[in-house]
Amino acid sequence: KAIFVDGPSLHHMMRILGIGIYDYRALFEILTNHIRSEIVCFGRPTYVMPTLVAQTRTKPTMAAGFEVVPKDSADGADDEEIRKRIMSLRIEQVSDIVLVSADFLDFKDCLNAKINEGMRITLVATKKLDRGRSILPFNFDELCRVEFAASEYQAICQNFDLIFLLKIPCLLPEDANEARRFVL
Repeated sequence: KAIFVDGPSLHHMMRILGIGIYDYRALFEILTNHIRSEIVCFGRPTYVMPTLVAQTRTKPTMAAGFEVVPKDSADGADDEEIRKRIMSLRIEQVSDIVLVSADFLDFKDCLNAKINEGMRITLVATKKLDRGRSILPFNFDELCRVEFAASEYQAICQNFDLIFLLKIPCLLPEDANEARRFVL
C-alpha cells in the first residue's frame, strides 16, 4: 500500500482520529498497522506539509517514519504533489492507496483513475461543514457488522451530516441483521 497524508487538511481531523497535533508516531502507527494492515507499505508514507511548518516539524515527522515533502497549500501545490505521486503508482507496485485528507474531493479524478486500474482506495477523511458538523467515512463492516445500540446509531446521525459507507458487500440471506442495520 502507498500512504499519503495531506498535512494542511489534517488538523481538521485530529479529534476524530484521536491523535495529538504533533503525535506523528501515533498517526504512523494507525496508518501502517491498523488500516489495511495485511498489506505491506510501499516505501515510507508520504506526509506533505506546508513549507513553513516543515522548517520545525520535518525532524519529528521523519523520526516517526514518514517521508516529508514541503509544499505550500495556498496555491494548491500540496494537493498537486499528492496527485502527481498517486498517478505515478503502478498496479505492479501497489494494490492499495491510503489517503488522509479532509479535502478528498480534490483527489477524485486521480483516485478514480487508480480504481479503474484495479487499485483499492482507503480514505481516512472527515471534512468540517458550514454548520460545524462533519462528513464521516465508515467501512460497511465497521458500521453494520457491529452490534451498536439504536441510541449509538442515532448519536452518529446527530453528529455527522454525511456518512460515506465504503466496501459494501453483496448481502446474502444469512446477513439479515447486517441488512437491517444498513437500511437504518
